Amino acid sequence: MENLLSLLAAVGLLLFLFAYTVRPLVASKREDLTLAEHEENTRQEELADLLFRQETLLAALYDLQLDLEMGKISREDFERLNARYRAEAVRVLQRLDELQEPVSEQVPEEADAILDEWIETTVRRARLRQAAPVSPDPVREAEPTGTLHDSHSPH
Repeated sequence: MENLLSLLAAVGLLLFLFAYTVRPLVASKREDLTLAEHEENTRQEELADLLFRQETLLAALYDLQLDLEMGKISREDFERLNARYRAEAVRVLQRLDELQEPVSEQVPEEADAILDEWIETTVRRARLRQAAPVSPDPVREAEPTGTLHDSHSPH
């Protein structure tokens, strides 16, 4: 009976030591998941910030062009600010490329087929437009027959 109690105590002690040893390993996996979730949240926040910055830079470049055309800024100021905004936009786009997953991982194969078909259709239409004869007077060609009023016809 005494051997059985000693054996149970030894087994209990071994189980306690095993649990004590394994616990940090299990806890670190939970912390890793939390860390991975935190990293993903940080990545998503950075993506949102970069997308906002991209939109802001595009608006600034558009406004800058309008200001130049309206004479609100000099050509030198335009060139300086345009170069600065474009350099910043390049940095933003490069960082967006680094953070975003490749398109092949985001888009299912069916979407690739649809995109390919759309591209082919667009190219075909562009080629047809280039092959169409050019009218010497597109305004006259666009008007319906019988409504054309030119100086040579009687009124």
